[in-house]
Amino acid sequence: MDEYKLAIDALVKSPRIEITEYAYDEIEKSCEALRIALRIEERYEIFLRNFIDLEKELLSISLKNMISSECSYFKCSEERISLNQRIINLLSSSRSYLEQSIKYDVACVLGESGKKLYTKIVYKLKIESNSFNFIEELRNHIQHNGLPVDTYSINRSWDEGFKHLETSCRITADKGKLAEDGDWEKRKALDPMPEKINVIKLLREYVNFISGIHCDIREMLKNKVKAARELVEGHIQSYIQGYSDSVIGLKAIHFSNGKKVEVLPLFLKWDDVRLELEKKNQRILNMEKRHVTSKLKSE
Repeated sequence: MDEYKLAIDALVKSPRIEITEYAYDEIEKSCEALRIALRIEERYEIFLRNFIDLEKELLSISLKNMISSECSYFKCSEERISLNQRIINLLSSSRSYLEQSIKYDVACVLGESGKKLYTKIVYKLKIESNSFNFIEELRNHIQHNGLPVDTYSINRSWDEGFKHLETSCRITADKGKLAEDGDWEKRKALDPMPEKINVIKLLREYVNFISGIHCDIREMLKNKVKAARELVEGHIQSYIQGYSDSVIGLKAIHFSNGKKVEVLPLFLKWDDVRLELEKKNQRILNMEKRHVTSKLKSE
């Protein structure tokens, strides 16, 4: 005989509320929807952290070259490897986000309407945006053929009044070298690009697109995720009002012939993390038009 109950799952005996199989199934679906929503937010956060790591490394290399005149093959190799590492991390996390979040997770929450979302969003952007298409193909190039950074340059230039000498690190990709990989030619991703491709500018534009995709996905899932949280909160509140001020260890439990078959924790602190990530990571616009500077302002 199957029974479904809400109870504090602990050694100390606690009151048990009997619920229906339908109520238990709804709790299970709601918990899964909240787990998926959190997973999507965490993947996006990882993508942003990798982008920040890349930008920080560019600043770090610029600073080191501003105060040191050291120039050796080993030093240049170390800096190039470091830049490659961060670009690979960034593009790997974007692939994880796009494929796992859109292809799988969204479809799990939205059902049939979510299954074709990847094609609708990603393929559409690849057709409409040269920068998005280039970065997507750069990721493919990295996976199958080579590293993203072959060369980089340290640039030093005086401002108009010759009062400040600016040092910066610039990453450019050589269109001719990339074209040696036949896949680029097949996908025509290089055709609209200049001979010297400003990789960081395109990556910043790419961040705009991923941010836009993420915020659109949030909006698509908003009603279902909100309803899922409210359902779980409702069961927690019903237990508090009827039986206990403390709900630490509260779970929905499926019993079969008196034995536990499945346990669903009713706990929303982890979903609070999702809400904080939503609040923190708003839509990013015009990233390619922004930059960080430590330049001293004129008196």
